[in-house]
Amino acid sequence: MSRSLKAHLLLLAATFVWGATFIVIKSALADATPLVFNAVRMVIAAVILCAIFFRQLRALPVGALRAGVEIGTLMWIGYEFQTAGLFYTSASKSAFLTGVSVVLVPLLLALLWRRHINRYTLAGVAAAFVGLYFLCVPPAQGLSLASLNRGDLLTLGCAVAFAFQIIVLGRNAQHFGFAHLVPVEISVCALWMLISIPIAEPHGYIHFTPEMLWALAVTALVGTVACFIV
Repeated sequence: MSRSLKAHLLLLAATFVWGATFIVIKSALADATPLVFNAVRMVIAAVILCAIFFRQLRALPVGALRAGVEIGTLMWIGYEFQTAGLFYTSASKSAFLTGVSVVLVPLLLALLWRRHINRYTLAGVAAAFVGLYFLCVPPAQGLSLASLNRGDLLTLGCAVAFAFQIIVLGRNAQHFGFAHLVPVEISVCALWMLISIPIAEPHGYIHFTPEMLWALAVTALVGTVACFIV
């Protein structure tokens, strides 16, 4: 099996895992507030990743540290918007709206970095936004933008943050290895989540029910550690 084919198959598997996590997280929010759930999930993932790549992190380049902080901060913003949005919108809507981040990448590259976009990419962007509109705005309500709920708007903010994360990660991955970028990225994300709880969610809570432990295992070990290594 070629390296390229293996990479595409692994990314496809990661996509299936990430799709499943929307349902898992939606259920987990019955036993935790969004920021606390995210913080616990990311702390677990950060500890494991730092343990796995401890040897490489002992020789961490300054540039990789700076890049990891930038990527981790964008990741934190994206996850906070996404999980908060799941309180108000459905798992299927959240998954689709988050996926718009991939569509936003070529647009942002064109607008901010003057990258050329071919007509096939433009057609894909247009089709995705049409799908987004019909998914989020029910026809029964006359296709009024007023029918967008708070969760949809929060998740759109998540998509923008993740789009910038993809761009910054892609640019820095050309210079630094994943063993340096990924642990720093996840650790910074976890740190921001811990800092934000007393400010944005002072009455946050988490109940470690069997369902919650399952959700943390799926999202931290598989959805974060395994998928980000991939």
